[in-house]
Amino acid sequence: MMESAPTFADTMCLCHKAFEDLVDWSLLDTVQGSDTATSPDRIEVAQPVLFAITVSMAKQWQALGMQPSAVLGNGFGEIAAAYIA
Repeated sequence: MMESAPTFADTMCLCHKAFEDLVDWSLLDTVQGSDTATSPDRIEVAQPVLFAITVSMAKQWQALGMQPSAVLGNGFGEIAAAYIA
């Protein structure tokens, strides 16, 4: 989606920039599965990655004209839902 969905890619880049000073790994490398990527199996990596993907997908859908009438989340997904709301 990084190549075919511009809003998704832009939002992923924004998330990457927000996290880059807070973590010692690259969100974009991890999402894109680069050779130097940190394993998404680590919980401290998985949760930010899931947030970034969830928010980026939602922003892409909004760019295509799909607006949610409600948002829900569970666990870390609550943060993504609050961000989208």
